[in-house]
Amino acid sequence: MSALALLILTAIAFVTDCSGQTLTQPTSASAQPGQTISLSCKASSSISYALNWYHQIAGQAPKLLIRFATTRESGIPERFSGQYSGTDFTLQISGVQPEDTGYYYCQQSNNWPLTVIKS
Repeated sequence: MSALALLILTAIAFVTDCSGQTLTQPTSASAQPGQTISLSCKASSSISYALNWYHQIAGQAPKLLIRFATTRESGIPERFSGQYSGTDFTLQISGVQPEDTGYYYCQQSNNWPLTVIKS
C-alpha cells in the first residue's frame, strides 16, 4: 500500500445498546487521496433513520458529521454524505482528504442510552 494511502478506521466491530440493538461496522478501510470511500453500518433491527456518524482524530473529541442518517451537520464539508436503506447505513466520503484520516463511528439514536463502545 502506498505511503500516501489514508487509513480510515472503524475501530468498533459492534456496538450494543441496552435494548439489545447491535450496530456492526467493518474494522478498517483505506483510500488514496481524492478517491471516494463508503463506510458501512448495519443495524440488527429497524431503527428507521435514527443513526448518527462521528469522526474522531486520535487525542481529540469525536465530531458529529451526519445526524438522522442523511443530515449533514453545519460546517461539515459536502464531501461527507449519508444514505440508508432499511437497516443498512452508509457514510460516503467523496474526494478523501488527508484530514479525513481517523476513526469513524455509527451511533443509533433510537434508544437510550446513546452509547458508543470502542473495542
